[in-house]
Amino acid sequence: MSPRRFHLSAELLKRCAAVFDRHPRYSVADMAIKKVLAAIPANNELSHVVAKVSLIKTLYATPIYDVFAVAESVVLPRFRLKLERLTCNTAQMRLNE
Repeated sequence: MSPRRFHLSAELLKRCAAVFDRHPRYSVADMAIKKVLAAIPANNELSHVVAKVSLIKTLYATPIYDVFAVAESVVLPRFRLKLERLTCNTAQMRLNE
């Protein structure tokens, strides 16, 4: 037996979103996540991002197996970019001396 084809329409997405929004588990989880994200909006500190990833993993039961690695992938690129800018600025200052 071949798998049944499933057509994903805008109407179906709206109906599923409405069911999701009314579901007590997910609507409360959404509120909790929004509050945490509003309280800690930046992703500059690894500990903050670990907390956010852990919260999302737990409340949405997502298969995130390595919370720390996910958090690092959010924070480290920003850190590297800042470090590159700082290095470029320091080099520029030395050239101007």
